[in-house]
Amino acid sequence: MIYIDGLSENIHGNPLQQQKDKLLRAKAKMKGYEIIEALLDDLNTPKVIAQINKITNQEQIPEKTLQIIKYIDEKILKLDLFKPLPEEEISIPEDIKQLAEKRWEAKKQKTFF
Repeated sequence: MIYIDGLSENIHGNPLQQQKDKLLRAKAKMKGYEIIEALLDDLNTPKVIAQINKITNQEQIPEKTLQIIKYIDEKILKLDLFKPLPEEEISIPEDIKQLAEKRWEAKKQKTFF
């Protein structure tokens, strides 16, 4: 579960709603849900991205959690986190390949240059 509050004029700054939100977050945490509260902090984007990264680095991510993260990305962050990367052929120049091979051999022999 990803909990977002404070994003609507109807609830932002409303003390009664804030109490309800706090209770809902506490209940969700007790049930083991993942909570992203960074959006409460004036849309603290770095914190949101860090929390999304933490969640997506887990071995198994519930489908509902992925849907919510996708929604946050599409509607708020707009980072295209779920946009497929274009497949392109990468061409490495031959001299770079040779340098990399020399470096790899030196590393294996512990004779760094």
